[in-house]
Amino acid sequence: MTANHQQVRTISFDLDGTLIQGPFAGVLREVCSAIAGPSADELYLDVLRRHEELLLVDEYAAYGWSSMVAAVARTLGFERNEQAITARIVQRLEEVPERTRLLHPETAAVLDSLRAAGWRVLILTNGRRAFQEPVIAGAGLLPVIDGIVTSDDAGSAKPGRAVFKFARGTADLHIHVGDRLDHDVAGSARSGALSMLLRKDAPVSGVVQRFDDAKRSALLEYLWVRHAAERRIDPPAQRGDLPPELVPDAVAPDLEAVAQLVGALVAQRTAVS
Repeated sequence: MTANHQQVRTISFDLDGTLIQGPFAGVLREVCSAIAGPSADELYLDVLRRHEELLLVDEYAAYGWSSMVAAVARTLGFERNEQAITARIVQRLEEVPERTRLLHPETAAVLDSLRAAGWRVLILTNGRRAFQEPVIAGAGLLPVIDGIVTSDDAGSAKPGRAVFKFARGTADLHIHVGDRLDHDVAGSARSGALSMLLRKDAPVSGVVQRFDDAKRSALLEYLWVRHAAERRIDPPAQRGDLPPELVPDAVAPDLEAVAQLVGALVAQRTAVS
């Protein structure tokens, strides 16, 4: 890097479970009710089961909600057009912005401060753009971000490298913040981004490389529990070491901690580069 090169830095945030608790589940149930009437619960639960199955084998397909609803509805004897399902979901999402809840009251202020500090701030989500844009708008986040990257933008879902590379663009440094090990932390590791796990229930906070033995032990125990929950398995009796790609570079309980840890992560990357 030349002395007069201005470093381009991107920080991306997962959406659902990281920045917001969104309305999608309720809207999906309403759409299933409109399609199947008395069989709505069966349709809704079958779609959720299909989503969970696909998460283990094809993350991109797992977020094709309209396709899944149409396919499952067909097995129950209800013929519905996929495009019509998409239109109805989008309409309902636009109608209920009040159902979106920010998980951190300081969200707008922190994102705005990161932009002021020279970061390109993105939301990087596995959801499809048609469904995520109205939710992000309803949450009031559009004025404090530089863009949205969705799975259909890149033709790939987290933890795939392609969607992370799409988000990074020409940036020299990419930090990704999210709440899941399998999608956010692993995807960051595979793509060369730094990862920050953002969860209110995290037992420790800070840059993981700087943890002492006690903190690292507490973190690894917690990560095993999270990993098992994400994979729908029981935690093994003998924990052992987690795959390195599932261990984040930093851990934060809230967005204020994220903002404070960004500088330490940059320093860490600079020291080893």
